[in-house]
Amino acid sequence: MCPVSVLLVEDDTDVRSALRDVLEAEGCTVYEASNGSEGLALLNAMNPLPDILLLDLMLPGPLNGWDVLCVKQADERLSGIPVVVLTAVTPQEARARSLEGAHLILKKPFSIPQILSVVTRIESTCPDD
Repeated sequence: MCPVSVLLVEDDTDVRSALRDVLEAEGCTVYEASNGSEGLALLNAMNPLPDILLLDLMLPGPLNGWDVLCVKQADERLSGIPVVVLTAVTPQEARARSLEGAHLILKKPFSIPQILSVVTRIESTCPDD
C-alpha cells in the first residue's frame, strides 16, 4: 500500500474535520484549506504535490472552486493532479459551468464509503517504491 496525500479545500469546518478524521484513519496524509485562495497558495507551495485534490465548489472569498479548477488546469505543474469535486449545486448548474479538470463529482451529501472508494482508486494508481 502506498501513502496517499490529499489536499482538502472545504469551507465547512465540520465537513472538513470529518473528512480529515476519516482519511487520516485510513492512513492518508491530509492538508487542509478553508477557501480557494488558501488552497491554491498551499497547492503551489507543496513539494511533492498531493495525490488528490478534494475541492468544494461553493467556497467563500475571491476564489471559488470553479476558479481554483481553472487556475489549476492552466498550470502545467498542477494540471495532472486528480480532482474530486464536492458540491451541493444541482447537476444542471454543474453542467452549465465548466468543470474541466474534475475527475469525479460527488454530490453533497456524500457517504464515507464514497470518499474511501475514491481514495482507494487513486491509491491503486500510485507507483510502487
